[in-house]
Amino acid sequence: MSGKAILELRHVEHAFKMREGLFSHRALQAVDDVSLSLAEGDVLGVVGESGCGKTTLLRIMLGLLTPVRGDILLDGAPIADQKRRDLARKIQMIFQDPYSSLNPRRSIGSIVGQPLEIHGVGDSTERARRVRELLDVVGLPTRMLDNYPTHSRCGHASSSVTNRPPRSTSPSKRKS
Repeated sequence: MSGKAILELRHVEHAFKMREGLFSHRALQAVDDVSLSLAEGDVLGVVGESGCGKTTLLRIMLGLLTPVRGDILLDGAPIADQKRRDLARKIQMIFQDPYSSLNPRRSIGSIVGQPLEIHGVGDSTERARRVRELLDVVGLPTRMLDNYPTHSRCGHASSSVTNRPPRSTSPSKRKS
């Protein structure tokens, strides 16, 4: 870790209630005593076998599932005390497969610009400037703004588009 923690998990656990027979249930332990700390700029990759709890852990980190034990802090405050919209501006999941994450009916410029619009970043002129800037950051030429994800012959454009929108909503660029 390279500084003050912006996301912290402390002894997080989650279990699902599984039906066993007609009247009985058992607990399926999906996440067991996970602790981690991420500073600004850190990147977390979660890997493991199918069914090992990766998605459950990420849903807990995003505030979409409540752990049965443990604490999740974002910017030092419990994630449960924060508004859903505020959380979405601060923490987002990037899916592994860009082709299933992108809408083939929307242009690359529209896809990159959508989080800016949803989170009220600037006016339409500022958003268009920011989208061009973001394409440049990931090494895509601005001529690709009007292209569709399926027009890319290689995965670079698609993975670049899916891997950048969370950064596009930087708090310093939001309008009040």
